[in-house]
Amino acid sequence: MRKKLLANWGIKLISLLAAFGLWFVVIYIDDPPEEETFTNIKVQFLNTDLITDQGLVYEVLDGTDVVKQVTVKGPKTVLGEVNKDSIIAIADFSEKNMSDVIDIELSVGNQYESALEISAVGNAQLKLFVEEKISRSIPVNVNIIGEVANDHQLGSAKTEQNRITITGGKSKVEMVSYAAVNVDVSGTDTDISTTEVIRLYDKDNNLLGTNLVQKNINSIKTTVTILATKTVPVEFEVTGEVAEGYLFTGDVKCDVENVKIVGTDAALSGVDSVKIPASDLDMTGLTDNLVKQINLRNYLPSGVQIAKDGGNGAAQITAYIEPVVSLDLKVMADNIAIINVPDGWKAVIEEPYLVYDLRVEGLNRDILSIIEANLRGTVDVQAWMLEQELERLKVENYYIPVEMGLPESVEVIVPVDARVTFLKETDEALEENF
Repeated sequence: MRKKLLANWGIKLISLLAAFGLWFVVIYIDDPPEEETFTNIKVQFLNTDLITDQGLVYEVLDGTDVVKQVTVKGPKTVLGEVNKDSIIAIADFSEKNMSDVIDIELSVGNQYESALEISAVGNAQLKLFVEEKISRSIPVNVNIIGEVANDHQLGSAKTEQNRITITGGKSKVEMVSYAAVNVDVSGTDTDISTTEVIRLYDKDNNLLGTNLVQKNINSIKTTVTILATKTVPVEFEVTGEVAEGYLFTGDVKCDVENVKIVGTDAALSGVDSVKIPASDLDMTGLTDNLVKQINLRNYLPSGVQIAKDGGNGAAQITAYIEPVVSLDLKVMADNIAIINVPDGWKAVIEEPYLVYDLRVEGLNRDILSIIEANLRGTVDVQAWMLEQELERLKVENYYIPVEMGLPESVEVIVPVDARVTFLKETDEALEENF
């Protein structure tokens, strides 16, 4: 039997090859081979825990986790069963070499794979950057965008928590300086409560990508308060007696007339001015100007502050003090008028040629305003009688104080008392008394 099988083996081999060739010709004619190209095949990863279990992280470099172009060759009928989803690209991390490069294996996931030939156009390699995995806690800031409504000011801007934890490759994590959320306040006049996405920034305030760094939370509740503003005057009073020989001029000046304040509407509603109490401006015993440095913030109620564009809150209040100036004057008797004489009586100043001495004291500016030649005095009989508790006059002489009509701030030190004679207006009365 064996001899029969082995007999004429050469002829049999030639026959087999001829039959295969004939089959190939038939197939080639009826189902010719073709080629199709597929692009952007996503690479699947296997055994990544071999890296992550060592406390390491990896970064895919140069976009090599996508095979840009793949060519599949095979019979037309078989190739027709292939689509992009049929192509599998796998990078097995157990095959990573010392250069952190992994060859990508390509296959066609269907029953005709044996009849197909698949290859990548160019290198099919996954390139990695592997480094230590670390975590850091970083602050969360609020970036304000835009300007609030007129007559309003930005108040506080707070996040629900002020720090988050980021995790990733050491080089990437150390690049992050802080986290922030963006809140747009353009034209707003009321408080804002919102939940915003957390973004990462470097020390130069450049926005960083987050694909390589993980955050323990990705968004955070943020509250921004918007405050109203108001401009109010600065009001003040002084107290105390200056030293003897000196006078307070009555002039008090503050180098800040108005101040812009900020607070809630409720807090501002009861504030019409910033009041500096007299107890803080005491002139007692002073011989020179009272100059007081004031911090206006100390006089604001709770919940009210100086606005950002309202200055630094510093003010200087000056109360002016000058030495007393005295002046001796001459008053002519005929420059003194008598008024309010009771009915039936007449009053005259005896010796109208007399000159009365008058000494006054006051501020220099007021003393200098007195012109001796223009001095006029007044004897108010009715007022004098009330002061003296006189119900009726007698025909006799009285010395009555003369009101000189001086500036209010001028004090009379040596007054003028005019000698006034009262007479009945009838001749009989004159004869009776003389």
